[in-house]
This record gives sequence, C-alpha cells and structure tokens, in this order.
Amino acid sequence: MLILAIETTGPVSSVALNRDGIITEIKNEDSYSHLKQLMPMVKELLEEEDVKGEDLDAIAVSQGPGSFTGIRIGMVSAKGLAQVWDKAIVEVPTLATFAFRDYGWEEEGKKYLYCPVIDAKMHQVYAAAYEKGNKEAVIPGASYYMDEFLSLLEKAAKGYDAAVFFGDAYGIYKDSIDSYDIVYALAPEEDLCQSSFGTAVLGEVLYKEGKVKNCFDARPEYFRLPEAERKFRTKSLRLVPAETKDLKRICEIEKAAFDDPWTEQMLLEDIERSLEDPKTVFLTAKDPEDGSEAVAYIEAFLIPGTFAEIQNVATMPERRRQGIARKMMLEIISIAKEQKIKELELEVRAGNTAAICLYGSLGFEETGLRKGYYQDGEDAVLMTKKL
Repeated sequence: MLILAIETTGPVSSVALNRDGIITEIKNEDSYSHLKQLMPMVKELLEEEDVKGEDLDAIAVSQGPGSFTGIRIGMVSAKGLAQVWDKAIVEVPTLATFAFRDYGWEEEGKKYLYCPVIDAKMHQVYAAAYEKGNKEAVIPGASYYMDEFLSLLEKAAKGYDAAVFFGDAYGIYKDSIDSYDIVYALAPEEDLCQSSFGTAVLGEVLYKEGKVKNCFDARPEYFRLPEAERKFRTKSLRLVPAETKDLKRICEIEKAAFDDPWTEQMLLEDIERSLEDPKTVFLTAKDPEDGSEAVAYIEAFLIPGTFAEIQNVATMPERRRQGIARKMMLEIISIAKEQKIKELELEVRAGNTAAICLYGSLGFEETGLRKGYYQDGEDAVLMTKKL
C-alpha cells in the first residue's frame, strides 16, 4: 500500500509516504512557506522513494483545523494531484493525528491522553483529547474557550498518568492550565507541531475503512468560519427590536439553545412588554444572508441610573462561535452606559463554560452561586460587571 500524506495546517509543512506501514517523511523547516515548498517536497519524496504518482493508492491530506491559509493550500494541492493521478483522497482530521505518531519519550506501561491545543485567536483554541492510536476522541475536536476545554479535560484526565499537550497554545494559557487539577506534561519542542507522519498513519486506517472521497467532494474542516467571513457576517448582522411577528423564530432559537426553554407565552409577554416599556430591551440579531431571519436574541431589564439584568442570551447552534453573542452583549453594555447604569448582572448555568468564558472576556466577574437553581438541579453562577 502506498499513501502520500500532506500536512500544511501548522507553521511547518511536511509530506510523508506510507509504504505498507513504513513511513518516510520530509519536513520544511521554514515556517509558513507551504505554497512555495509543498510541491517541491512532494516531487523530492516520490523521487527518493522511486514512486510515481500513478502508483499511489490514495492521497491523505490533513483537513484541519489550523491555519486557514495552510488548510486551503494542502487541500487544493491534494485535490489537484488526485485529479491528475486519478486517486482517492483521504480527509484526515488534524487533531487526531497527534495520537498516531511515534514518540521517543513515551514510557512503557504509562497511559497518556494526547491533547493538541492550537491557538485559534479570539480567546479560543482548537483542541481535543485522544488515547494513543484511537481516532475516537475522549474530548471531541472543536473550537473551545481554553477554560471550557480545561474544565472538560480536568474530568477526562482522571485515570491517566498524564495529559500531554501539543500545539502552540500552551505558552499562551500556561497560567490557566496550572489552575486546574490536571497532571500534565508538555511534548518536546520537536513534537509540538503538526506532522505528516500522523497523517500518513491515520490516513491508512481511514483508507482501509473505506473513508475516501474523490477530488471534487473532499472538503476542509475549519471548525468555524474564516476570520474575514466571520467579520463580514457579524458586521452585516442587524440588531433590531423584537416584534410579535418574530415570536415563532424566537421560540425556535429558545428550544434549540436550552434544555428548559421558556414557553411561547412567556416570550410573547416579554416581547410585548419591550414594545411598551423602555426598561425592557428585547433585541434580535438578523442576518441578510439568512433571509433577514433572526439567528439570535438577547433580553435585558434596565433601571436607569442603577442596575440592569441580562435575562436571556440565545443563539442558533449553527451560528455559535461567530461573535454574535458578543455583539449583542456589547450592544446591551452600550445601552446600559447611555442610561448611566452602574452595574450589569446575569446568571448562567455552572456547566456552561463557554458562556462563562465569553462573559468573563467582557469584564463580568463571578460574584455568587445559586444552588440547584435550574429545574434539573444545576447551579446558577451569578456574574456582575461594573460600569
């Protein structure tokens, strides 16, 4: 079996050939020179191994997440080669490849949890956790706030000798990592970044399972919109007061966002109150790209000159992590400042780490706990922001 593997999602690009389980790899040591170096490396590798493109069984490509530009370069290159050579493409999830590499530091008998954590900007990371040689994640790959991921890892890492961190986010979030009860180690510098070695090994596993695509159907995995598109779509959002005609859509958002949604009657009463009482603010986020249909909403009660309570924030699941909730929160904060409000308050489920991280990044601090506040017995965390 011959599989060509391509890795361009990190700072260093590499290519590898998997010949019946024996991996030969070439790395480019110049950071972010993928476009210039990738194809010459492919040519060099195949010539050294005396392999022609037509001899390959498949091309495995690291599909992301990671650098958006790098992902595109790797995917487009793989698709082009696959089309020329008439070969199948294996889409290899980047984060899982860290669990399919050979490391010289692993101690026999020790059980590790392999945790790639890649800086995704905007206070977020691309992260996951895997056992060695297992493509099924212990913590699924996603875009997380770091504290959100660490809270999951703190529970998942019990029973393992150590969680081993890979990627470039460790140096950024070391203090946060140290604040959790996690026994961990940092991978050696030479193993921190993505490598086509893991792409080649996992690519073979997926190929044998029949998980292949043709050159037209293969797709990258970003985990979220590219930054330029995210900014464009967030900028194009219109925050407008809710109307009764929005009730059906708001109910859909509410049911999609919460396990214990407010009733249609409760939401209708709040919308009607906001149309009559200036102390109640009920805004919807509408996107022209979605036919100007609401994709999120926020509700707050304000007493000018004193305090305000943010009562609900909800976003359709497919539109999360796109800056929409942040935009709505900033609008409420702006309104509160205009009304000389001194303090903003809200409550959030103790297990909703993503929301807690978002509010924290906006200057809210945890100020209390309401035990068993929600219907299922979960606690509510009280958070406050001084204005």
